[in-house]
Amino acid sequence: LVYIGRSNVGKSSLLNALTRQWGVVRTSDKPGLTQTINFFKLGTKLCLVDLPGYGFAYAKEEVKEAWEELVKEYVSTRIGLKRVCLLIDTKWGMKPRDHELIHLMERYQTKYQIVLTKTDMVFPLDVARRAMQIEEALKEHRSVVQPLMMVSSKSGAGIRSLRTALVKIARFVKP
Repeated sequence: LVYIGRSNVGKSSLLNALTRQWGVVRTSDKPGLTQTINFFKLGTKLCLVDLPGYGFAYAKEEVKEAWEELVKEYVSTRIGLKRVCLLIDTKWGMKPRDHELIHLMERYQTKYQIVLTKTDMVFPLDVARRAMQIEEALKEHRSVVQPLMMVSSKSGAGIRSLRTALVKIARFVKP
């Protein structure tokens, strides 16, 4: 399982919450902290992969471009990849780079699931609106996996549901 999204969308915080091991994945308010591919074994069947974020980061332009290429190549060519969790900041919604990545995953028939992050930072009604906007935008897409997940690493909301979804994926993975 791969976790991707724009810089500072909450990938590392979500991985800490999912593994229940705060501090295993370093986090920062400064975009661009994750600069390499990081692997986290979850039991005997699953490996969570934290990729560098794309978009704004405190890094040189050529470094950011290399990260983007890495992300694109990983999600389009990785053998054994069961699912990509595309993290979207609830406050900001989907941006052009997110749409580019979705287009790429659709082209390569890579299964992906949308995970709205930082839901604690937005009014509940706005979370629901954002979820509906995204579901409407993706309703014709064939590679998207339902349901759209909504989580807050800070409050813990939605973490158990996402963890349950991961367990279901693990049931169909050979060790």
